[in-house]
Amino acid sequence: MARFTVERNVNAPRMAVWEALADFGNVHAFHPMIKKSRLIDGTACGLGAKRVCEMPGGMGKLEEEAVAWDEGRSMKVAMLGGNVPVRTMEITLALAEERPGVTRLRAEGEFTMKYGVVGWLMTPVMRVMFGKMMRDLFVGVERHVTHPVVAAVGAA
Repeated sequence: MARFTVERNVNAPRMAVWEALADFGNVHAFHPMIKKSRLIDGTACGLGAKRVCEMPGGMGKLEEEAVAWDEGRSMKVAMLGGNVPVRTMEITLALAEERPGVTRLRAEGEFTMKYGVVGWLMTPVMRVMFGKMMRDLFVGVERHVTHPVVAAVGAA
């Protein structure tokens, strides 16, 4: 099993960051590698919440479930399946107040690849790619929380 860890300070209060991350079915609103996401099985957030995420350009689709949930502090998300080259993946996102108005985000992930020896050879590249995806997620959630997009209601 391969592992990766990414940390970054986000210039936003911990609970604002948590609220964005806890909106489990709407990860596409701030994750640049998710084109579309939606809840499945009805649970909106918390332990057992499930979502489907579609990546842009036909890169793949995956189903995920929140398998651990510490309200306001951390969540662990496990991949249930999908058409991606990864066999298993779990990522724990943890939040801590670095100082007032600044949140320390940490992602710890572990994964295994499909495709036997070819997958094993792809592992170092995928580790780097997952790290970049988590850094992009952290930047995206910071933008989402600090510069929310307001849609025009009833605009013609």
